[in-house]
Amino acid sequence: MKGESELDKKAAIYIRVSTQEQATEGYSIQAQTDRLTKYVEAKDFILYKKYIDAGYSASKLERPAMQELIQDVQSKKVDVVIVYKLDRLSRSQKDTMYLIEDIFRPNDVELISMQESFDTSTAFGSATVGMLSVFAQLERKSISERMITGRVERAKKGFYHTGGQDRPPAGYQFNSDNQLVINEYEAAAIKDLFRLYNDGLGKSSISEYLKKNYPGKNKWLPSSIHRMLKNSLYIGKVKFSGAEYDGIHEPIIDEVTFYKTQKEIARRKQTNTKRYNYVALLGGLCECGICGAKMANRRSVGRKGKVYRYYRCYSKKGSPIHMMKIDGCPSKAQQQFIIDEAVINNLKNIDVEAELKKRSAPQTNTSLISSQIESIDKQINKLIDLFQVDSMPLDVISEKIDKLNKEKQSMEKLLERKNKLDKTELQHRFAILKSFDWDNSSIESKRAVIEMLVQKVIIHDNSIEIILVE
Repeated sequence: MKGESELDKKAAIYIRVSTQEQATEGYSIQAQTDRLTKYVEAKDFILYKKYIDAGYSASKLERPAMQELIQDVQSKKVDVVIVYKLDRLSRSQKDTMYLIEDIFRPNDVELISMQESFDTSTAFGSATVGMLSVFAQLERKSISERMITGRVERAKKGFYHTGGQDRPPAGYQFNSDNQLVINEYEAAAIKDLFRLYNDGLGKSSISEYLKKNYPGKNKWLPSSIHRMLKNSLYIGKVKFSGAEYDGIHEPIIDEVTFYKTQKEIARRKQTNTKRYNYVALLGGLCECGICGAKMANRRSVGRKGKVYRYYRCYSKKGSPIHMMKIDGCPSKAQQQFIIDEAVINNLKNIDVEAELKKRSAPQTNTSLISSQIESIDKQINKLIDLFQVDSMPLDVISEKIDKLNKEKQSMEKLLERKNKLDKTELQHRFAILKSFDWDNSSIESKRAVIEMLVQKVIIHDNSIEIILVE
């Protein structure tokens, strides 16, 4: 240790008690404080501070007083830490040994436990700490196992397990015995929920209906509605640890309705899988002719179950904000099959020779871009010269150079794209287009050809504009 006499040692007493322990095991804060204070007096230590964690479990070290104690130990403010019993520190062997090996010993701090009558300044005390920590860990595991066993037995008897939630599930309330009884107001909402879903409404529509007709504590979110529809609690079942048992509470939904709902959920899931596997011919290529925003693929279902697909501007109400160019674009949604057919017909009728001739001299364009890059380099060099003769502030010059560098990078990328797309490549692409069988090819093949030649499709209310790759 530090070599000072017992009289010079500054002692920290650590006290912890959980609510349950205080009520049943006599580990009250006052009881621990009295015993530890008398021990400090008997040993002629100097009481530095009392560290008290009231109402905290020993499962973790993230307790206010414990964290303060660790900080003070590391700051060399105490010489000895005293606890009434080892499990006041922690019931975890790992945490206990962490405190001893990584916090106390490196800072020359002793640990004394009154109940077990040892301290870590001796070899025997250190060995005892390790052994007792093991037993504390075993005791904690035993308590957890007994608690789980008790909960399983309660579930088998039909009692609902709250899972630590204070609020009862929607449609029920707790009686004086903490058992589930029907809440008539909310139960009516649950019945409407199942009825509306089986009638074909989606979760969002049901959510809006319930919010309007059953205002209250429940927010009726679409995600909550999905969980409710699958919850067998409503047919009188209780679950624990993956197993299902007959509950003692009264059901709200009859089993015929419930299992009909489960089949409908499965049917919609399969339908959605098919929907999401759908490939839009021009997906990601369409642009609004009014505001310039991308156009999304959308679908709607008619009364007889017919599916309608269309392209809709992302600047319309309800779209993700980052996709919008303006607020509330006035453009109209366009049916996909009409736009798709127009694009295909346009590509079928392209004059391949004329397009190749138009692009026959890419060197002209690339030469112009190269000249622009050289011009930017000259401007940057001129700005550097101005800085060297102190004729312009550094921050102004830096801002201008950054702007020019970004412009240069953009031009270099454009030049790289143009150099890659040479005449031979263009001839190859247009040759594929010329021989492509539009009438008998899959939508995936059609899309591959379109992506090869089309940069974007600008959709106006009464016309389209196809921009080919350069």
